[in-house]
Amino acid sequence: MNRKSEKITLLTNHQDVLPFIDNIIDAADQNKNALGFYAASVFHEFAKNEQLYVAVKQHNNNAVYAGHLLFNCRHPKASILQIFVSPAYRGHGVATALLGHLKSQLTEHSFISV
Repeated sequence: MNRKSEKITLLTNHQDVLPFIDNIIDAADQNKNALGFYAASVFHEFAKNEQLYVAVKQHNNNAVYAGHLLFNCRHPKASILQIFVSPAYRGHGVATALLGHLKSQLTEHSFISV
């Protein structure tokens, strides 16, 4: 699924997220102090389970990584493991779009808390 908000596209299914896994791993590794450490395999596994959202911005017909949201779901509760926005895209509503979409999906599936 793709969702656009102010030129931000949210990628949520495995096939769409997969091309950006290396960007996510690089961002997470460069910001270990803020985000904690996860092995690369964790990102692949969460992407398969569609628990990894990627925000991209379009530049010259190319999708550019803008941020990601890694979360865990065990009905009826979910938890956010990582949220990251690239410095170039901070203040552009990327985190708001990621969180808003997650909240919408959780509400739709009757989750009670994040």
